[in-house]
Amino acid sequence: MSSFSWVLPVLEAIIIVVALFVVPRRRSPSAAIAWLLLIVVLPFVGIILFLLLGSHHLPASRRRKEDAVAPVIRAAAQELGESALPGGDSPSWVTEVVSLAHRLGGMPMLSGNSVRLSSRIEDSLESLISDIDRAREVVNVQFYILVCDARTEPVFAALERATARGVRVHVLMDGWASRWIRGGRRTRRRLRKLGAEWSYMLPLRPLWGEFQRPDLRNHRKIVTIDANVAYTGSMNLIDDSYNRSSTRRSGMRWVDLLLRVEGPAARELAAVFSTDWYLETGQALERPTPVSEVPRGSALCQVVPSGPGYASESNLKVFLSLLHHARRHVVIVSPYFVPNEAMLYALSNAVARKVRIELYVSEQGDHLSVQHAQASYYEQLLAMGVELYLFRRPGLLHAKFVSVDDRLVALGSSNMDMRSFQLNMEVTVLGAGPELVGLVGSVAADYRSRSRRLFPAEWARRPLLVRGLDNLMRLTSALQ
Repeated sequence: MSSFSWVLPVLEAIIIVVALFVVPRRRSPSAAIAWLLLIVVLPFVGIILFLLLGSHHLPASRRRKEDAVAPVIRAAAQELGESALPGGDSPSWVTEVVSLAHRLGGMPMLSGNSVRLSSRIEDSLESLISDIDRAREVVNVQFYILVCDARTEPVFAALERATARGVRVHVLMDGWASRWIRGGRRTRRRLRKLGAEWSYMLPLRPLWGEFQRPDLRNHRKIVTIDANVAYTGSMNLIDDSYNRSSTRRSGMRWVDLLLRVEGPAARELAAVFSTDWYLETGQALERPTPVSEVPRGSALCQVVPSGPGYASESNLKVFLSLLHHARRHVVIVSPYFVPNEAMLYALSNAVARKVRIELYVSEQGDHLSVQHAQASYYEQLLAMGVELYLFRRPGLLHAKFVSVDDRLVALGSSNMDMRSFQLNMEVTVLGAGPELVGLVGSVAADYRSRSRRLFPAEWARRPLLVRGLDNLMRLTSALQ
């Protein structure tokens, strides 16, 4: 046996040498260094994890479907018309950001939308039910987490009433988050009973040829009703305790935002849903009857889809463009804030231009590793001059938006971390006009009243062990 004692060290050396050539390819330096460090320390474990998690790409069959549907989506976007840009005294940079978002996501900014923001789950569900009960042709429902529980059962009942009227109901839910969460089996039974057509998104079924990096997920939240009403935002369709015993005992509740859009931008959200539906089922959805183009409101809205199937990191590029153009005031709300180097530089440069930056995160997170990873950036952000606010317990801030100079807002499902930028399929609404900007400003003021500001002196008093854990999680967060 001793004559073969050289085999293991040689294999480890081969793995490390090969990794030096393979891992850095098309990766950021920080991600490449993190992977290489893991492989050097634990060669066999590291290479297995790299093979499972090291690729951002979707399977070839999925990419072929996306290539096939892309011309259809472009044609649908062209039918919506040319981008409507904010007028009046809007600075030129607004046009630049809108044009960038159009090139990246394929959707124009459209005028004539009426918007409403709901920040309480009771109001959000009541609004959804009311609109579903008025549906005449089709209701499309897409959530990362979709569960039939005591809180959400009235929505399922409304969907059942809709199918009884002859309304077509299509439902998409993430193949990992919704399948394995408590209540998943009950939800499937309920969907079959109410007569909906439904499918999982990005299911992991290797025997059927459906396999990709396991943590590539569809994180979008979209509801569209007929041809003129749509919803999107941060809310999942589940009780705001997420049906966890620990959160119920502690009184913790998720705090979300749901944006209701009535007008032409609703058809952009419907186009994103139709794309996902085709990719999962192979079926092209029939378009609902067009509605009158009479303006419903003053808001200008532009839908920006992002994910592995779209232009690389399109949501990150839009966020960076907003930060680079900011001149007075930026508000960032994100439950998971783990920035990359580009975002840190953009924040630093904005502060240097005397831009006031407010960042809102949760005082208590629901993912320990992410909570520690984002905490590792607090010292650096505070040193820059970023105003850091911790949303007080027992609320868990889950809303996601950026507001810049009271000119543009970006609101949707995307967090400010590399998972949302590189791995997740997300959807963001870029909006302008006093109606939407004012609503977001009111929400930001509410969050400010429910948060406490973190100062450098307090943060410096953390125990050394906690700092070490923060830095370790920061390292693992780079394994993209």
